[in-house]
Parts: sequence; C-alpha cells; structure tokens
Amino acid sequence: MAHIHLELPEKERGVVGSGDWNFIGIDDVERDRWLAEPPQPSTLIDLVVAEACEVVISRDPHRATSAVRVRVTFEVSPRTFDQLFHGRSGYRAQYYLSPQAGRAYNRQLVDALIPVVEAAFERLEQKPMTWGEIERSLAARESKVWPAADSLLFSRAGGNSRLSVLRWERYWRERKPKREASGLFANLPSPPLIMLKGTFFNGDELQPSAKDRDRELHETGYT
Repeated sequence: MAHIHLELPEKERGVVGSGDWNFIGIDDVERDRWLAEPPQPSTLIDLVVAEACEVVISRDPHRATSAVRVRVTFEVSPRTFDQLFHGRSGYRAQYYLSPQAGRAYNRQLVDALIPVVEAAFERLEQKPMTWGEIERSLAARESKVWPAADSLLFSRAGGNSRLSVLRWERYWRERKPKREASGLFANLPSPPLIMLKGTFFNGDELQPSAKDRDRELHETGYT
C-alpha cells in the first residue's frame, strides 16, 4: 500500500503564510532569496547556537533598583540573523502567530543558548558574575533574546527594508500615526549581533517586568 505524506499547513509548523508576510525595499538579491526560503523554527534555533561567536558576557545593573542581570552579546551570520528576526519562521513570526507561541520560542532559544554562554564563561579570566548568578538570571521567566542594534534595525537610520504585515501595519497606522513604525522595519545590521538578556534579580528575589512584552510583539512587531 502506498504511503500518503500529509504535510502540516505552514501555520501549524510555526511558519507564517507568504500571503500574510511580505517584504518591501529589499534590493539585495541574496537577502530576497534566503528570506523566501524560511527554515523550520527549530532548525533556526540550531543555526543560531551553532554559529554563535564573539560572545561577550557582562553584568547589567537595573537603572532604578539594586537588581542585576546578565547580558550577553554574540554574532551570527547575516543570513541566520535575517531569518531569525525578519523571516516567516523566525522570532517575530512566532509572536505574530500568537503571544504564547512567541513566548515558547523565546524560551526554547534562551535555553538552547545557555550552554553557549557557559562555554564562553569558562574561558573568561575575569568573570563579571558567578556562574550560579548567570544561570539563575537566564533560567528565569523574563529572560529574552533581541537584536543588539535595536535603534538601527528598527528605524530609517538603519535603512528602509520593511515588512508588510497587515496586523502590524494597521496598529502603526491607527494607534501610532505620528511615530515611526518601528515594528515594520526589517533592516540588516553589520555586524549582525544578538543580545541575550537575563531576568533581573536582587538577592533571592527575581524582579518581574511590568511590561506585557508578548502581547506587544504580537500586536506591533516591536517591543
């Protein structure tokens, strides 16, 4: 008997449909090609972990309290960065599908990067925090991944490559008409640096954020 292969719809595989997620102003043929070929979301996490290099670990104090968190920056290839933050199967795409899908993907990515951070930590001669502090900060709920060059990536200052995503376009047009539509930009920085921020903690207490980041990314494409 012949086996029938049934492939799940793109949305159920964590990929936004091409009709819902388009690009404007991308003149680079190579970028256009790789953004048209989104990898599976889990494959993208594997690529980020495999490529992560130039890892920098620092102690990040809270501006208003005595709490601290770990902050890690690292570099990946332009293609992986682009697919992660602008592609139909990447980080923002998961938040587009739902706040819950975005939060779950963020957690998977953070967890996958913890061994990368530990390996870099072991190579440091001067350590900004103990490994126990770093691990605790990263393991907590508010830890997150985001582009390091936020101001360039999501503004005209970094270029004019854009996403055409109906929900996000409607939000910026109707609710923030006088502001630059940050969530619609899809610029590619050089170098393509990613930032991993842990959760703030003060002694034995974790300091949760009052901001609903998951909902904000779902509705606007930006946080």
